[in-house]
Amino acid sequence: MLSTSRMQMPSWMPVLGIQARLILGLGLCLLADFLFFGHRAEIGFSIFIVAVAFAIMLAGAGRASAHRAWIAVLTVIVGVAPSVLHWDFLSGLIAVLALAMCALIMNLRVNAFNLKMVKALLIFLRRWPLGFVKDMITLGRVKRRKRVMPNYAKLAFAWFLPLTLFPVFLYLFSSSNPVIEQWLLNIQLGKFFEKLDFARIVFWSIAFALIWPFLRVKFKRKLKTEKAKLQVKQATELEANQSYRTLTDDIFGYKAVVRSLVLFNGLFAVQSVLDAFYLWGSQELPVGTTYANYAHKGVYTLIIAALLAALFVLIASRSGAPTAKSKLIKVLLLTWTIQTALLVVSCIARLTNYVDVYAMTYLRLLAIIGVALVLVGVLTIIVKLAQNRDNSWLLKVNILTVVGVLYIISLSNTAGFIAHYNVNHAQNTRFDTWYLINLGPQAIPAIDAEIRKDLENDSLRTTQEILELSKARFSLANRSLREIENWRLWSLRNQLLVNYLRSNPIPTKSKPIAKTQVPVEPQTPTKLQTEPSDSKTRYRDDPGL
Repeated sequence: MLSTSRMQMPSWMPVLGIQARLILGLGLCLLADFLFFGHRAEIGFSIFIVAVAFAIMLAGAGRASAHRAWIAVLTVIVGVAPSVLHWDFLSGLIAVLALAMCALIMNLRVNAFNLKMVKALLIFLRRWPLGFVKDMITLGRVKRRKRVMPNYAKLAFAWFLPLTLFPVFLYLFSSSNPVIEQWLLNIQLGKFFEKLDFARIVFWSIAFALIWPFLRVKFKRKLKTEKAKLQVKQATELEANQSYRTLTDDIFGYKAVVRSLVLFNGLFAVQSVLDAFYLWGSQELPVGTTYANYAHKGVYTLIIAALLAALFVLIASRSGAPTAKSKLIKVLLLTWTIQTALLVVSCIARLTNYVDVYAMTYLRLLAIIGVALVLVGVLTIIVKLAQNRDNSWLLKVNILTVVGVLYIISLSNTAGFIAHYNVNHAQNTRFDTWYLINLGPQAIPAIDAEIRKDLENDSLRTTQEILELSKARFSLANRSLREIENWRLWSLRNQLLVNYLRSNPIPTKSKPIAKTQVPVEPQTPTKLQTEPSDSKTRYRDDPGL
């Protein structure tokens, strides 16, 4: 829980005005130019996030207490850690969200880690891209009635006159004084304007527009009036709300829900029995249906069915609903939700069986993670029904679960994991060598292990395939060694890979490979030659996901 009280801050920590924030914004744009313009984002992104966080702390130091400041610092450290390890879209997104949370905490917009925090974050992100534009639109507003002119409007009007008359007087003096005219002619403005190309001007404009909302968090007035607007809305839309509730109660009435649950439980039981026979057992499928087709087509449709079942359960068990107090409906809902969980488990089994035969890919890994998250959601619904929790508790638990899983993924070496899994567990299957290479430099340790296996064992690969794999490994290693020389492209994961490359050369066989070796024709592995009823090979007819 964040502290809501304001501690007395020292006099040397005032709230920065609009002028100081503009200077901070321009300084951050200069840093962004140095780090990003013409360069790829790696460690520079992490440095920039920390710099923006420092500016936020400096701008809001006069408002927030020391307790809030430490929470903001910890939030930024946790958020920037994945991008220090390795920069990609997910780690960058986590860092930006952590920076937004830091701005909200330092500007007293967040008091606790609850659903209101999520709402404030969404409001900030909605305003973020156009925050600077909205502030500039209100720049020309002057004092009306009792309204005080904004500080940035005062700043603009204060500089308008001197910046307008100074060039005029400079021109007049240069026309009348040859010395001043010679000074101006000696100033080579061409070199300065050579740096101001159109691309850099656009870069600075976009950078400042994205940085500004973090330095000036402004939606407090909207949040303050939400309660008053809510009361007015409830008063004016009372009749519409009552009719909506009546319509909802009619559709999800007691009899309708009971009949639906009886039918749904029976249908889901049939699906569970079929999975028990054909997926978990060794029962032969009907003629014309393959195990690959049975597994592949069922994953996405069953997930949609599970999501629809979860939505139905949430509506039927919502707070205040007539069906929420019925013990019969509660038992039926629990039974159906448990069957839905079994359905999701069967989806995971289908995917894992596919991976066993056709190796791991990014898409298959993401599918497994997504189905696992659906399973967690269904299990939390079971807990909600058993413990009579409300939907807000369910939402908070699932948000924390998704955030935690995404954070763990951002810290994981996904390419390295897929490469090692395929090398260690995807043998005697349709192993894709080129997919292994396309995973990038992080797959080099797995490539070394594959080359070592091919050289030491009786491999089904030809000499040419081994040489091509070694050549690709050499190219990836050279690329990593070149990139590490540029400090902007440094990351902890890249540094660990370079350390590995420096101590592990390309695997070679002690006895050279005969160049006259006749290429061996790849044979179908023995496991794939078994009957379709074999649980390990039943998916071989379709490459699937």
